[in-house]
Formats: sequence, C-alpha cells, structure tokens
Amino acid sequence: MQHRNDTPAVALWCAAYAGNLPLVERLIMEGVDVNVWDGYGRSALTFAADAGHLAVAQRLVAAGAWVDPFEEDTVFMTPLMCAADRGHVAIAEYLLEQGADPTRHGGTGLVTAEFYARGQHAYLAAILRRAEDGWHRQA
Repeated sequence: MQHRNDTPAVALWCAAYAGNLPLVERLIMEGVDVNVWDGYGRSALTFAADAGHLAVAQRLVAAGAWVDPFEEDTVFMTPLMCAADRGHVAIAEYLLEQGADPTRHGGTGLVTAEFYARGQHAYLAAILRRAEDGWHRQA
C-alpha cells in the first residue's frame, strides 16, 4: 500500500504504538488497511514492534500485515529491525516464525536486523545470527 496520512491510518499507527489492542481490533474491523505506511516507511506493525507490543503485532499479522513490507536495500527499517533495535526478543522471535527475512538489508546504514541488535542486545543478536545462518542454508 502506498504512503498515506489519512486519519484512519494515523489512528491505527497511534493505537499500535500505544499498545491499545481493543482500538487496533476495532479499526481493523472497520476496514482500516494494516499495510499503509507513513513517509518514513513505518506501518502499524512497525510501530507495534518498535514499542514492544507483542499482542498488537500478532493481531496485525493475523489481519494480513506484511512482516517484510519493503524492497531490499531501502532506507526503511522492517518491523524485525525495529524489534531488534529496541531489544524486543519475543517480537523478533514471533516475526521470524511468521517468515520475516533476517537477511534483508535496510535502514539508514542498509544493514540487517542483527546489526541493530548487536550494540546493546547480545542475546537477540545471537538469535538473529542463527536465523540468518538458517536462512542462507535454505537459499
């Protein structure tokens, strides 16, 4: 979906970031597209992953949110990169289970999610390195 700044999409992004699951569910039921992103490439799933709201992330994915929403090598961070950057292990593991590509490059440094976790989140970085190795073996 293209970048938009209409009120329903903004309401969904804010609800996802705040962890307001009842409002996220209501907006989804009202037909708000879960795959709309803002001018910085952030979708509702990106906001939920960044803020550490696993239940919201799970609901968004169940509603069809893309776990890997962007082309390779864009300046945008994927939800997995945001979870890694913030150290949200449960969300990163969930996104990996849902098929998020740990080898995808993006963000301002065009790096993988493992890079974002490396500085302050060694355990999560190890999980992501293991996922990257598994992904490479499958290819």
